[in-house]
Formats: sequence, structure tokens, C-alpha cells
Amino acid sequence: MSTDDELSTESKRTAVEVMACVPWWKRDLIEKILKPSGVPREVYDKHLNRIDEFTGKRITKRAAAPHILAEMEARGEGARFVRAVIQIGAGWSDFHLHEREMDARAAVEKAKAYLRQLEGVEARERARQEEISREKKHQREREQTAQFTRERNLLRMQFDALHQMSDPQERGRLLEDFLNRFFALFKIRSVGSFKRNQGGEQIDGAFVWDGGWHYIVECKWQKKLSDIRELDSLYGKIGRGGKATQGLFLSINGWSDHVPGLLKQNAEKSIILADGYDLRSPLEADLSFRFLLEKKLEALSLYAEPFLSAAQLMRR
Repeated sequence: MSTDDELSTESKRTAVEVMACVPWWKRDLIEKILKPSGVPREVYDKHLNRIDEFTGKRITKRAAAPHILAEMEARGEGARFVRAVIQIGAGWSDFHLHEREMDARAAVEKAKAYLRQLEGVEARERARQEEISREKKHQREREQTAQFTRERNLLRMQFDALHQMSDPQERGRLLEDFLNRFFALFKIRSVGSFKRNQGGEQIDGAFVWDGGWHYIVECKWQKKLSDIRELDSLYGKIGRGGKATQGLFLSINGWSDHVPGLLKQNAEKSIILADGYDLRSPLEADLSFRFLLEKKLEALSLYAEPFLSAAQLMRR
């Protein structure tokens, strides 16, 4: 069975042999092989009732079998039909009153042998296709990893370039673009910056976290450390949002020492803190920002800690 054509020819011959030799009566051929194999009545009636022009009698099972097979092929069901016939033949055990039992048994053994070969071919083909599928998957993963690395390196260079800028307004504008691309890199759906309440309230950024929570992002990139008044502003924005709203206060240069303690005193544990190190670490270390954000939320929810640094995670 070196080629598909040889396999097809062998399968046809085996199917014809099963139809011709395994059942002794035509009614057994119909009821036990043709019907279970899905042959329509008009097909087997037409061919099994043909009249031999030389003898004037109905043609034999052997003469009719190739015609039935050819018509099933013409209907686009040849492969399915042949496989079904061979499977039935391989499982045949009713040789009662068969006048050519040895021929029938030989045909059954041929069907069994062919079925074993066919199953071996199919198993090898499945293994080949699975190997191809695995290789394609690995290739996609390699390409995705390479793409991720390229984008991460570009973002790291962009973030470092922002540090060199002297114009705070231009830096703030570019920071918004950076954050959108940063969230996209780590598969976090960013909403971006927007205004609400008839333009009276500026939202620096927002993103949607797993489970449907929405996070309003407040960004500060200034020389002086952020203080609690700036976080009070974020509390107000959260309070004016929906019930599934929380906040991320991002201060690149950090905040005053008293800020985390004052946040702990607030009954509403709805703000997590992040600094510039939290942004840059996932761009150069083997640390996913999704994992960092998940651990920050865990620290806030379970231990009332508003700030968990990337440095703490990488030391673990």
C-alpha cells in the first residue's frame, strides 16, 4: 500500500470480494451488507436485478458488486461505502448453510487483513497530521514570542525616552499612548483617556480587568512625590462611577510615605498603587504585568495593602 491509488484499488477489490463471497444469498447481501452500508434501494434493486444478456438470468452477486460500487462512487460516497463493507466483512461470523464456506472465510480474512493495514495507514496519517499540527502550533508560539519580545523592547525604549523629556505636557500625552500599548501587550483591554460629565471631568485612562471590573487610571509624572490629596481626586472619580469601578493610581516617581497608611484607613479599599518601577520591570524581566496586577489586587483584597511592588515579587 505505497500510494493512495494502490490503496484505493485494493480496497475496492476487497469490498467486491466481500459482497461476492461472504453472504450466500442475495437477500443477506442486501439486509446484512448493502443496507447497513447506506446503499439506497434503487441502487441495489437496479443492479442485483439486471439480466445477463447471454444467460437470460439475473446477474450474480460478483457481477453486480462492481456496478453497485461504481454507482456509490459516482454519488460521492465511494470511500465511505467501501470502508463500511470491509468493516462488515471483517466482523462476519454467520457461515450457516453457506455452500462455499471456505471462499467466504477467505474473503473475511482478506477483509480483516486489509482493515488492519488500513487502520495502520490511518494511524500513521493521524500521527503525521498531529505532528504537523504541533509544529504549526510551535511555530505560531515562536512567532508570537518573537513579536512580544520586539514590542516589549520598543515599549522599554519608549518608556526610557519619556524619562529624557523636559516638556511635562508632551510627556503626559505620550504617556497615554504608551499605556494603551502597554496594556495591549499584556492582553488587558484599555479604554484610553476620555472626558465625562459633560467634559467637566478628565479621566487619564481606564482598562477592563477579568471578571468585568473597570479600573480608572490616574497618572502622575512629576518631580515631587504624590500626596493624599491627589488620591482623593481619584476616590471622587471612582465614587462617581459604577459599582464595579476601582482605581489604579500610577505615580512614576512614587508618593509620600504617609500615602499607603492613609489608604489603609479608608473604609473603601478601592485603589491600588503603581510606580515607574512597576511599569518598567515587565518590560525587561520575566514578569507579566497581568501577574503583577493580579498580585496587587490580592494584596489589597486580602491584606489591605494598597501597594505591592514588582521588586517584592521578583525577590520571592
